[in-house]
Amino acid sequence: MNELHNDVSNLVIVGSWNKDIFTPDWVKEYLLDGQDFQVLFPMNSLNSLKFDIVTKYSFAINLNRLEFQLHDSSDEASRDMIATARKLLRCLVHTPIASFGVNFVFKSDQQGLLNGISHTEEIKEHLTAEVESTEVTRVFNVGQGKVLNFKVVQRGTDTFFDFNYSYNVRNVQNLINVLGDDDDIIIKKRQESIGILNSVYGDE
Repeated sequence: MNELHNDVSNLVIVGSWNKDIFTPDWVKEYLLDGQDFQVLFPMNSLNSLKFDIVTKYSFAINLNRLEFQLHDSSDEASRDMIATARKLLRCLVHTPIASFGVNFVFKSDQQGLLNGISHTEEIKEHLTAEVESTEVTRVFNVGQGKVLNFKVVQRGTDTFFDFNYSYNVRNVQNLINVLGDDDDIIIKKRQESIGILNSVYGDE
């Protein structure tokens, strides 16, 4: 069974973000339309700032990374998150942008998927050690500045399928165009990822 793993930044925008702009009053007025949210200051980084829209999603500024993370995998929460990202981009349209990514991780109880590829047992014959994890990464050039970085990780009895859809964007307007006319990019890419898993690995 493939289970969506929530501990991942589903949307990452790399750019020259100015953390000082993101005051609670500014976020409330321009991004969240008066919705309730919490402001968090991660202890492990003085350069981080996180806004938590409690039951739906959060977004954080961490140095040059703007990261959005879903708490709820529903279509409504996904659309709300993209709508917030779009508002932010339109408010900060002159921010230099370097790259953009959409990410999902699925957890599965399938085992042994990488044994033949990684030659794990053969290598173990030469070592006095146990295998902690096994990884295989593939990079697919989709064209038009889009790349899928796909990783399969075996860790103990669990297998993780990591999808990173990376876009080569030049500026904010280019990124807004990539997001499209609707707020469904997360939904579409999640469905695409599930389709790949079901077709290739036959596990729903």
